[in-house]
Amino acid sequence: MSKSLLITLVVIVVMFASIFILINRTSNQNTLSGESVLKEDKEVNVDKDNLNEDTQVVTEPEPETATSEFSDVPKNTPSSTSTNNESTPEVIDNKPVATTTQATSATKPSITNTMRWGVYVGYSDKELSDFEKMVGDKADMRGVFVNWNDDFPSEFGKSLKRDGKAMVIYWEQYGVRLDDIISGKSDDYIKKFAQDAKTYGGEVILSPLHEMNGDWDPWGGMVG
Repeated sequence: MSKSLLITLVVIVVMFASIFILINRTSNQNTLSGESVLKEDKEVNVDKDNLNEDTQVVTEPEPETATSEFSDVPKNTPSSTSTNNESTPEVIDNKPVATTTQATSATKPSITNTMRWGVYVGYSDKELSDFEKMVGDKADMRGVFVNWNDDFPSEFGKSLKRDGKAMVIYWEQYGVRLDDIISGKSDDYIKKFAQDAKTYGGEVILSPLHEMNGDWDPWGGMVG
């Protein structure tokens, strides 16, 4: 065998060996790649299983209607058999809620009106009646002007006493000096006037020397 032929054979053997080795490596790499993919898929599946086992899905319950939740809870309405006019407290989330109870006619405190009002409308009963109809209320007092040395107005006060009204007497000291009254010259008249008022028996409010802050009456503080 010649030397050149031997070299050729060696080269061919080396080539085939290289090709075999290359093919073998490629096959091994594909095998490893497939095993890696299978391993990853297996790990993913395991993670999914663990997730299903360890994770609890929380779902928000649907709200129930007030009828189903509080069907046995008494409503905030007064009982038909209640005698104290109290209402049942409203209940929310099984907790009582304070409610305001309106006062009824049985519990409403009575308010006494102590203010009284009066009027001067002349001297006839019709004049007073017409005025009260106009204002829509009954007067508690009625005024009357009485001159000095005039008698007590018992006749005028009959209807006032009957209707429970007070008679307000504006006692006007015309025709007399205040010094004479102070000195006692009018004592007899004053005593008789007082006795007639007692006999009358109705409510009397005496107002002598009225409007003394003006200058239109002789007893006014601005006169002289």
